[in-house]
Amino acid sequence: MPESPLPRKAFLALPICASFWERAHIIFPAVGVFFGFDILRKIIHKDFGDHGVSDFQHTGEIYKGLIMNRTSLITIFSLILLLFSGNSASSDKKESNGMKLILLSDYGSSEKIISNESTEKMIIELIDSLDWNNFYQVIIEKENKDYMEVSGSLDPTDGLSALYQENKKQYVIVNPPKTIAELKKIAISYFKNDKYWKNNIKWN
Repeated sequence: MPESPLPRKAFLALPICASFWERAHIIFPAVGVFFGFDILRKIIHKDFGDHGVSDFQHTGEIYKGLIMNRTSLITIFSLILLLFSGNSASSDKKESNGMKLILLSDYGSSEKIISNESTEKMIIELIDSLDWNNFYQVIIEKENKDYMEVSGSLDPTDGLSALYQENKKQYVIVNPPKTIAELKKIAISYFKNDKYWKNNIKWN
């Protein structure tokens, strides 16, 4: 007996499954695949009964394999997890732009290279982790040795400051930041090269 075509209304379920997959794969890709196809199967069953499910399961070996074959599911889940891990690593690499992250403490007497491939997350976590009642200098350095330094302490005798070097010339902020949040905003702006740090802040 010739196989019946997949009922047209079944395709209405595809956007739902796609939307589910788009969100679920961020948390756990394998769960997205399994439940996405399960939702599609249930919708077809509701609208068309057992006959509709039969049509769906017999429309190509791919559908049948995904729903019925445990070995295929395990293999597909493993591949998706590997791809997801690879995409996460690629995302981290893309976020990094070759800038070095350096921490100076004790008024420059101690230097620590945090990372040679810094990311926005690293910069935020470093600044947030420091006790700014002490004096620190956080430096974001480009490969050409241009850099941004946000520094100081919350002690009024020191205060907070920022300076940057470009083409071997240094420029100091005119109106020093008053909070660590402002300090962090300058550092992140420089890292992202969004021009806020240069166009919205006065330097001399």
